[in-house]
Amino acid sequence: MQVIDVEEGRRTITALVSISLVIVLAALLAENVIELIFVCSSLCLIPLLMFATFKGLSGDRTYGTALSVILLYVIGVNFRFREYTDKGIDLQVGLKLAAVAGFAILSLISWQAFLKRDKPACFIIWFLFFTYMCFTALYAENPLLSIIYSTSLLVGYVFLSHLCFYYGQEWTIKIALVACFCLCLSSIVVYFVIPSFGRMSDWIGNSFTVTNRLQGVFGSSNGAGSSAAVGLLLTITSYNRGQKLSFFYRAVFVISMALCVLLSNNRMAIFGLIVAGSVLFLTAGNFARRLLFLCALALVGSAVLGLFAEAIFTGLSRSGSAEEIASGTGRTRIWEVVLELWRDRPLFGLGYASAQQILPIHPKLFLAAAHTHNLYLEVLFSGGILGIALFGSALITTIQFSISHKAYRELSLLSFFLVYGFTEPVIGGFISFPTLCLLLAITLVASRPRFASSATSPIALSGVRGGALRKLLRSGDV
Repeated sequence: MQVIDVEEGRRTITALVSISLVIVLAALLAENVIELIFVCSSLCLIPLLMFATFKGLSGDRTYGTALSVILLYVIGVNFRFREYTDKGIDLQVGLKLAAVAGFAILSLISWQAFLKRDKPACFIIWFLFFTYMCFTALYAENPLLSIIYSTSLLVGYVFLSHLCFYYGQEWTIKIALVACFCLCLSSIVVYFVIPSFGRMSDWIGNSFTVTNRLQGVFGSSNGAGSSAAVGLLLTITSYNRGQKLSFFYRAVFVISMALCVLLSNNRMAIFGLIVAGSVLFLTAGNFARRLLFLCALALVGSAVLGLFAEAIFTGLSRSGSAEEIASGTGRTRIWEVVLELWRDRPLFGLGYASAQQILPIHPKLFLAAAHTHNLYLEVLFSGGILGIALFGSALITTIQFSISHKAYRELSLLSFFLVYGFTEPVIGGFISFPTLCLLLAITLVASRPRFASSATSPIALSGVRGGALRKLLRSGDV
């Protein structure tokens, strides 16, 4: 007589019920048959993903790394068109919400040990700032949507702090670089294969047409340019000549990311790279001489700009008009409205992500004005004077801590966003890959212990197992 394994039967039933629920959920979320087929055909990966999740939660570094890369990719990827005003939950939104939930679950691995660890003041202040953003969501224009958005921001900060603590900073950078490379490679492919999707559409005259600017799977040209620029900066600054295999991967990374930056035609991302490079140049030694050289270079550049401003602005513009550069591509008009609205509630602001609800329908603006187009004004608009005070305090303490600990690579990364933030908010909505890049710049400094003696990661590199992913990640600082 055959004996029935009750436990095995339960597992089988649980698996069948789980697959059935996913199919039902896919049918509800999918907007067309193609999405439904895509989800259902991906069900064969569920056992592998469940196994990887279990291994990652149990402390296996290879599976935990792979799972983290997948979650970062899901947050960054965009595979459908949608209007600015459409805030409903579809398949893509469902996947991103699941990725944020994955961030929270993985962060539980090290939260007890991380709380006991000695942390710098900047970590606490950043945590208070992101928590305050969650509080402002309660009185935002659309509280439920803002609570989801601000929570994703806080969870993203905690998750990257977990990665830095649990895996170490260098390993966290590798995880981010692999995810960024996958997004850049996907973007380059769709740019050439599906131009209507991979390229940005814009108004040219009276027609809304496809341009040559890459947006790829990032969803926007600015998002593609800033993300690729951060990946390029981290790849170059982590260069190690002693690893031939590492050099090959770095070359592939640099080419793909540089191509994304150039094809996106994101001028502020390029300018941000120049500023970040200048910070690295200044901190490489002989500070006084290097500062004098940069000042002389800046004076020459200012003189040339003063003499040929019209010609230079015209050459840099996409429309052929110098006014485009002088007005920040119409951003100055948005900034005036933002300051006008902020004056009505100066202390606490109008709530996180309220700009997305208010600005597009403002009579002085236009539908594409979905945010403030400025990091500092976005914080001021969302959190008021209290928000900008917390943000400024966190920035100052982070810069001070990075200088005192000679974290110049992290300082250069942060300087990129300080400059880039003048034209793009980076934060202000649901977490995206550019947002994760900013959070990475913060956590690489804020997750450091105050004393070097407590900087050891709880996972040893000798525990890594795997094939190609292991070779890629272990080959020096990717």
